[in-house]
Amino acid sequence: DAVFSGTGMLGDVITYTFTATNTGTTTMTNVVVTDPMVGLILTGNPIASLEVGASSSAITGTYTISQTDIDAGTVSNSALATAQDPDGNDVTDISGTTKENDTQTVTTLTQNPAIALVKSAVINGAGILGDVITYTFTVENTGNTTLTNVTVTDPMVGLTITESPIDSLEPGDSSDTITGT
Repeated sequence: DAVFSGTGMLGDVITYTFTATNTGTTTMTNVVVTDPMVGLILTGNPIASLEVGASSSAITGTYTISQTDIDAGTVSNSALATAQDPDGNDVTDISGTTKENDTQTVTTLTQNPAIALVKSAVINGAGILGDVITYTFTVENTGNTTLTNVTVTDPMVGLTITESPIDSLEPGDSSDTITGT
């Protein structure tokens, strides 16, 4: 089970609850959940024992949403439960969305891509015939996803644009390196 704080934006926390259930016919001991997700912090390990048919949700994990996650639009996760049977043998199961499957838990994140463009001009000279107007295009990423291949075009006849495209623009970043004359 995965629940996130906030609205699923950068820096919000996803809390995973791992419910371990003994579906066998003998008591299980030393129930441990491991999870390879980088940045996930697990608490509640180990569960000392689980009787037949018993469940425990004592093990939880927290994960802070990164920009990479927002750009992907989802966070996918699975974990591994390991316990010992009465003979000391390991019994394992990969987490799933139900007891019957090993389907990763997928948390969908809200993507709000947005961009703003401001065009400013400076006249090089007195503003007479033959003087050059230099335009500066300030592009700002006003959304929450990383923008790539940001290109500025302008239908003005005779305008030459330089420094376009911008390879990548992170949320909140802006660039005024694109100019036109």
